Amino acid sequence: MKKNYKYLILFSILFFYGLLMFFYFSNKKKKELFVVVDNYAVFNYDNKKWYNIILNSRNINDYSWKKYNVYLNGNSIGKKILWFDEKWYLFDLKHNPINYSDPLLGIHNTYDYDIKYLNVDDTIVDYSDKNLNKALKLYKIDIDNNYTSLYRKIFDIDNDGIDESIYVVSNSFADDFTAKKYYSLVFMVKNGKFSRLFYNSSDDNYRSCKAYISNIVDLDNDNKYEIFVNCGKYSDGKPIVSILKYKNGGFDTLVTTNK
Repeated sequence: MKKNYKYLILFSILFFYGLLMFFYFSNKKKKELFVVVDNYAVFNYDNKKWYNIILNSRNINDYSWKKYNVYLNGNSIGKKILWFDEKWYLFDLKHNPINYSDPLLGIHNTYDYDIKYLNVDDTIVDYSDKNLNKALKLYKIDIDNNYTSLYRKIFDIDNDGIDESIYVVSNSFADDFTAKKYYSLVFMVKNGKFSRLFYNSSDDNYRSCKAYISNIVDLDNDNKYEIFVNCGKYSDGKPIVSILKYKNGGFDTLVTTNK
């Protein structure tokens, strides 16, 4: 009788333990991190990997009607709802529509940390800038002193207490000069070392693309900022969108729409 009683107690303990585990795992939601870059790109972070998502009728509900931290032209407007129907529509938390025209970044995050966004103004670069001319020589680009875009962003990318400079230089879409090669180059200078984030070139002015830094965000809570580089095309409404991470003295492309 005592033996049967012991088995009954053991069975009860195992039963209740199994029941608790069932409720725990059934109520534990999968962590999500989605990034919406205007109407140009949707990226999904899943199982420690980034994926470029092509929205279609099968997966649209996975990304629509969710709460996103929304930034318009680099300025936070708080948590809002996004819905996609050929383009992204913006709503407040009571589902009232919000009109917008500025560039949009939406981040849906259910991980146990807050996303850190950094808004950095452009600093105009002079043609005689030493780092600019060193980089053009380093990457074997003709120095013609004719640019359609030339600026840098100064900030501490890895929180080591020292500011870095990320330069953006392009001669694409020129309408008042010609060049042997039309290009866009994005590079960083850190402690005198040059690291390239993005480069694109073409013999045809209108088949090149013009690069710009669209967002600077710490997406994974490691106190290092990821850099969003877009490269707009002349005839195509959708630019190339890439997210890059500074690592081991260089940049890795985490995800891109450029196949």
